[in-house]
Amino acid sequence: MRNVALVVLGFVLLVVQAALGHVLPLGDFTPILVLPLLIYLGVHDIPLARGAAIAFVLGYFLDSFSGSPMGLQTFVAVTLFLFSRAAGVRLFLQGRLFQMGLTFMAGLLSGGIILALRAIFERRYILDDATLGATVLALVGPAIATAVTAPLVFAVVRRVDAAATRRRDEGGEPA
Repeated sequence: MRNVALVVLGFVLLVVQAALGHVLPLGDFTPILVLPLLIYLGVHDIPLARGAAIAFVLGYFLDSFSGSPMGLQTFVAVTLFLFSRAAGVRLFLQGRLFQMGLTFMAGLLSGGIILALRAIFERRYILDDATLGATVLALVGPAIATAVTAPLVFAVVRRVDAAATRRRDEGGEPA
């Protein structure tokens, strides 16, 4: 039940992100709302295989929503889950500034990976002086917007995770 709740929450966050992009003219500052969920999966007590599978599903949904080449966001989502798992920073949930900082760094990492993969596989993404400013804005804008929204997303994820865990414990299902 916990896994289903996290996947459904990720889907809802993607719907909100898509709606937010159409309702508000945020442009390059549209947050990637599923990113804090991936970080949460990496630093909490979710087994590696289960967390990677959830990250894979969320990345697949993100590929479907964004219209990017299939597999690109999926790869990045699993990579960010593993990055946050390797960081093993369980203390980041203690402070909002640290949450925002880690989310900002993960957003930059995500954007950098996507840019690098597109530069490798799609020849039209060539970085030169004419596109440098737009590329930097495309990397930093979503990272800033995601970092600002991260504490709210973390709070929602914590509540959904706690409710799903509590339901499992009350129902007498094995852990």
